[in-house]
Amino acid sequence: MDRLGSALKRTKRHDDYLVAVLFLDLDRFKMVNDSLGHLAGDQLLMAIARCLESCLRPEDTVARLGGDEFTILLENIPDISSVAGVVERIQDQLIQPFNLSGQEVFISASIGIALSATSDDRSEDLLRDADIAMYRAKALGEGRYRVFDATMHTQIVMRWQLSCWLTISGWMWWLKERSQVLRLLNSGNWDVSMGRDTFSPGQWMARQQED
Repeated sequence: MDRLGSALKRTKRHDDYLVAVLFLDLDRFKMVNDSLGHLAGDQLLMAIARCLESCLRPEDTVARLGGDEFTILLENIPDISSVAGVVERIQDQLIQPFNLSGQEVFISASIGIALSATSDDRSEDLLRDADIAMYRAKALGEGRYRVFDATMHTQIVMRWQLSCWLTISGWMWWLKERSQVLRLLNSGNWDVSMGRDTFSPGQWMARQQED
């Protein structure tokens, strides 16, 4: 994060200084842990870290975030095509088998790419955008990559807002129905209406206990 922050400061001083963040998530890594054990999984992660470093320039940075996720910082890149070249080089290296104590393991990675667009870019925003793009890549299948664009974040926000709206609507329905039940019980009407079903008080109480 510190290296990314410093790189973004340089983009403010130099208009032609472009930064890219790659968010990399290994496909089917859990299967390696489950089948070969966590020791083999750790060996694979170290081998992949070395593989990633071999695909980068000295001024670039690779870091493991945790689990099977890595981030890569590419500094002073000329354009998006050069970033795509790095990603394709990484994917070409990853499809080669890794030898773990005599066992050949094949792995691939889903990669999201986020580019510094303005001098106002923040480290956390760039990492978030690369993460969003990575999940879009993973949705396309194994070994894919996607470049972040603003519509991806807009869609995420819209889905979150819809989820909140549905949750609120659900609670409003719940309160409305419960209020209706209480009114009916207090009025002495022993047929309780819940949507299209009708219950006696005993049936309604049993239903609440099941819920």
